[in-house]
Amino acid sequence: AALLWGPDMSNFAEMSAELEHIGAGLRIPRPDDLGPAVLSLLNDPTRCAAMAQAGRGYIEAARGALSRVMDDLAPYLDRVILR
Repeated sequence: AALLWGPDMSNFAEMSAELEHIGAGLRIPRPDDLGPAVLSLLNDPTRCAAMAQAGRGYIEAARGALSRVMDDLAPYLDRVILR
């Protein structure tokens, strides 16, 4: 599915910018813009499918991120736990 979000993504600014850049999502600046954006996607299944594929690629690329972060933190956590 295509991703749509409103104007305030301050908590996810980097992620939303990247998703928009790779074509996985659209920022909807005003409530009145939502309907036309949805209709545009419904009328363009090829674009919608491409956005969905881009989103899946984003998720696949991030798979295992928590494990990588925990591996990076492990030496520091070991020192704290052993105290």
